[in-house]
Amino acid sequence: MTTPHNSDRQLDRWADWLVHGRDRGATDTQLRRRHRALARVRDRVLREARLRRGQRVVDLGAGTGLLALEARRRVKRSGYVVAVDISADALFECRRQAAEPAEDVAPLACVVGDALHIPVASASVDVVTTRSVLIYLADKPAGARELFRVLKPNGRASIFEPINELTEQVQHKVLASGFYDELQPEWGEIRKYYDARKEGWWGTLVGWDERELIAWFEAAGFSDIQVSYEVVSGLKARKPTRDDIAAGIRGRPNPNMPSYEEVAREVLGDRADDYLSRYARLLLERGAPRTASACVYLVATR
Repeated sequence: MTTPHNSDRQLDRWADWLVHGRDRGATDTQLRRRHRALARVRDRVLREARLRRGQRVVDLGAGTGLLALEARRRVKRSGYVVAVDISADALFECRRQAAEPAEDVAPLACVVGDALHIPVASASVDVVTTRSVLIYLADKPAGARELFRVLKPNGRASIFEPINELTEQVQHKVLASGFYDELQPEWGEIRKYYDARKEGWWGTLVGWDERELIAWFEAAGFSDIQVSYEVVSGLKARKPTRDDIAAGIRGRPNPNMPSYEEVAREVLGDRADDYLSRYARLLLERGAPRTASACVYLVATR
């Protein structure tokens, strides 16, 4: 097993996105809003994991510790939490936060590891938690099998995954509606750039939904699989502000992708400032186009 270490080098892409990329351009108010949303996901995943004092827990794809740090408070000093992530840089931040004084919390081990080869023994843990991990795996059925492998009999997996198929469908409808036509020809140049890189940026994130997810867990051997599929669809509840639009343009959608601003500057060069100003003005005047997002909470017993 490899333990993370501090380094002066640039953060890897996973840690850079978690620490900086997704929140580029966000105001303090927006950051608080995001943190509340993440806390709701964390609390639900851990609540459905039914953590108890003394349990041994693996948080797979732990990142900077959203689930792992709270899990160690719930299983108490007699428990044990292993934070596993492919990013040593992200785990360094997790370890830094874990070093803050706290009473009656479980020991925490931060271990660099692959989701397809979790570095713990078979049938050795009571609970596995994940948040937005399988979505990045090319072989998702193998990921489900690996979760099954490390759990003890009657062990519990509690996961959260975004489902991007609905988002893709709505985006296609918005594009076909002509909403962005007044931004041509620059809009078309940027779309070509995105389309040429779609597989690398979105390949594992699309092309599957909750039905496949359930099938992968069934095939892995899990029993008593419970799924909650949630959709947020329709117009945004409030008109976007300049700050909302700026954060949307500057933030990176996922660890694989640059921001919209970065793409515009790469594609348009000296024309980017004028285009981005027009783009922001369009969104401010018309309001954001219709949006939709979906996610799954899945709980399964070995």
